Amino acid sequence: MPETSNHSQPLSCTEVRDRPQTDEHAQTHRRKTRPATHLDLVKLFMEAGTLGSKTSVRELLLNKGYRANTESIDEYTAMDRFLRCQRNGRLERRFQKRFGASPELKHASFQRGKYGPLPTGTPQQRLMVQRKAAIHKCAKSCFRLGAAGGHSFAVTFAGTSSEVQYHVAMDSNRTTFRGAYKGWSANEDHHRLCVPADWRRRVERRGLAVLDGIMTLDAHLLHEQGGVAVYAAVWARQGRGYQVTTERGYLAVGYGLAFHAETAEQAMKGLERKNKAAGRAAPLPAMALDTDAFVERFSRYRNLMVSVDDARESGSCEYGIRSWCEAVGIDIELHEVPLQRLLAGFRQRPQVEVRRAVLHAVRTGARSQ
Repeated sequence: MPETSNHSQPLSCTEVRDRPQTDEHAQTHRRKTRPATHLDLVKLFMEAGTLGSKTSVRELLLNKGYRANTESIDEYTAMDRFLRCQRNGRLERRFQKRFGASPELKHASFQRGKYGPLPTGTPQQRLMVQRKAAIHKCAKSCFRLGAAGGHSFAVTFAGTSSEVQYHVAMDSNRTTFRGAYKGWSANEDHHRLCVPADWRRRVERRGLAVLDGIMTLDAHLLHEQGGVAVYAAVWARQGRGYQVTTERGYLAVGYGLAFHAETAEQAMKGLERKNKAAGRAAPLPAMALDTDAFVERFSRYRNLMVSVDDARESGSCEYGIRSWCEAVGIDIELHEVPLQRLLAGFRQRPQVEVRRAVLHAVRTGARSQ
């Protein structure tokens, strides 16, 4: 009988290759795996949660059919911190996507109306606020506001064109002044403006809000031909003191100019006349000067008088002349004023129509001498 030994003989390479591997580790090693994407790891973490060690993570990846390389194990281990950062930064990412700027939540406060939460109120209420703010801004650029006793500004919306108007009610109080003037009367100006609800679309977006220093309250397009548009319009011009005068008529717009008149024919003829006058004055270097340089250049004509006819003949409409004179405190009933007084008003409201009137008066005065 052959002698037996307690020690097993080493197996050959062929026997090792052909020997069936039944242990779990060998079966897992032979199992086909694929690389785990970031989304795969997120889904796996949401299912399994945080594991205690990297060995547990490795076994989990292999059991799910993923390749258990170092990068995947480290990414899974840091997944808890990554998800917390994503949740905490959700508001900032939404803000960045909507407004294109970082809110810097920890270092800067939101500025209402620019970034951050919308103003309070329903969409209709916010739209109403925007409409009234645009009208108030336009009126403030044209008319006097703010007497010593205070002022108010109220906007309502008209249902028909006949309701459109601009009215200023003057009042007074005896509580404004203090000290030696306590009990004295202080004037108040209360502006009441009624315009169409779609004033921004009907007037402002067409570039008709302020023409020649006159605020357009309403405008209905009658016809447009050859680049000239004629509107049936309602406008407001500055009166004496804080008063504002509402007028109705026709407005012709074209060539970058505007003309107010009582009839459509007068408006079109006045616009053509104004365009010709602008063509004569445009090449002159004086039209390109700034306000101070213009005043300095023509201040040497100390004895020159400028009349209302100079303004009319240079293309200005009657309504525009009256509005400008009232705005700068010139009495139009005088019919003519010294050039120095006109230039002082030009500093307050430097309209291009005043430049043309001055140039016309200078030409006429030079020819008459």
